Amino acid sequence: MMQVRISSRKCEVPEAAKRRAEQRIQKMVRYDARLSAAEVVFSEERHVRKVEGILSLDGSEPLVATGEGDQFLEAVDRLCERLNRRLRRRRAALKERRVGSGDGSV
Repeated sequence: MMQVRISSRKCEVPEAAKRRAEQRIQKMVRYDARLSAAEVVFSEERHVRKVEGILSLDGSEPLVATGEGDQFLEAVDRLCERLNRRLRRRRAALKERRVGSGDGSV
C-alpha cells in the first residue's frame, strides 16, 4: 500500500475531500507499481480551491499536477484526472519503447 501524506496551507479542508483524495490516489498503483509515496496539498486562493499532487516513483522523476475548482472535491477530481492521464501516457510510452517497431530495423 502506497503512503499518502495529506496537508493543507492555511485553510480548512472537509474530511470528505481528504478521504476522496486518498482513495483516488491509492487506486493509481494499478497504472505503475513503482509508485511509492504521494503528497497532496490543499490550498485556497481568492475563493479558488487548489489541490497539488506529487507522486513519487521508484527510480524515476516525480509526477506533479494541480487541480482547481470552486469546491475541494471538484479540485481533487481534476487533480486525479490529470495524474491518471500522465500515468497512462507514461505506461504507453514505456510499452512502446520496449516493443519497438517490430520490423527488425535498427
